[in-house]
Amino acid sequence: MPDDAAIEQLLARARAEHLTYRHALADGPRRGGVADPAAARAAIQRAYDLRLEAEALDPTVTAAPFRSEPEKFTHSAVMAFYRQQLGLGD
Repeated sequence: MPDDAAIEQLLARARAEHLTYRHALADGPRRGGVADPAAARAAIQRAYDLRLEAEALDPTVTAAPFRSEPEKFTHSAVMAFYRQQLGLGD
């Protein structure tokens, strides 16, 4: 049986890294700041890696923390986005 608490913790950390990624992009010239592509890439890589760890704990991705994610942002949809952004292909 998957460890729901560990999976939830990994997903929460991945969501935090995703926000770091978004902020690194959003703080660009339109907002009077400087975008930081290196920080954005590092954050999205960490988010991807954390989700991979969570998936390793539940390869079927059926544990409660995965099922409770918004339908628009399912694990597979988010991972596809990360692979695209990181140039990993499918």
